Amino acid sequence: MKFEGFYQKSTKILLEIRFNNNKEFFHSIKDEYASYVHEPIKLLAENLLDKIKDMDKDFGDEIKISRANRDIRFSKNKSPYKESKWFFLRKGNISTIEYHRPNYFFEITPDGYMYGLGFWPGPGGMGLLRARSMAKGAAGFEEALKAYKKQNAFELEGDMYKKIFFPELPEEKNDWLQRKSLTFIKSCGNDELLYSPELVDSVFNDIKAIHPVYQYLDKISG
Repeated sequence: MKFEGFYQKSTKILLEIRFNNNKEFFHSIKDEYASYVHEPIKLLAENLLDKIKDMDKDFGDEIKISRANRDIRFSKNKSPYKESKWFFLRKGNISTIEYHRPNYFFEITPDGYMYGLGFWPGPGGMGLLRARSMAKGAAGFEEALKAYKKQNAFELEGDMYKKIFFPELPEEKNDWLQRKSLTFIKSCGNDELLYSPELVDSVFNDIKAIHPVYQYLDKISG
């Protein structure tokens, strides 16, 4: 099926959950949640994945969609339901944030939406990124940097280590290698595009521009 856009009711439902985060309320709107939140994000993920696989025949990632329920076992926040909805495109049946390979993601909230490319492999994975990117004869890092610099949709985020690993390198390289994780992210408000079928092409075109970064991170983490 074709994605036709989110509904005004999609963000309204998420906002209502923010202020009525309890089992009784969620059960009263669970059918609407399925129709206006879960189903459209599922279609967006499916349409987007089809486009990426057409572009990259080796792309083997699968769709992982968030559940409505929050895991509150180890959280100080005991609100039982998420006030956002997201999906990852990633290999394997893994839904935790820490994941040793890169993944594309999309999230809708009451206030807007965001999407991008995440690389959150933990200290070992970032150490591997540094080692393989700086290895003699390593290929791909320069091309990934060029692809990132050429696009204008995503901003690089991620906490930085205080230790300077490679003081001799230029800032543009250390901007990657000093980080504890890499998140290439675009954040948007509740604009007209969110409610339009054109969202698929807009997200895909941004992903297409940064896909060499995905391919490099996937290669070095494999």
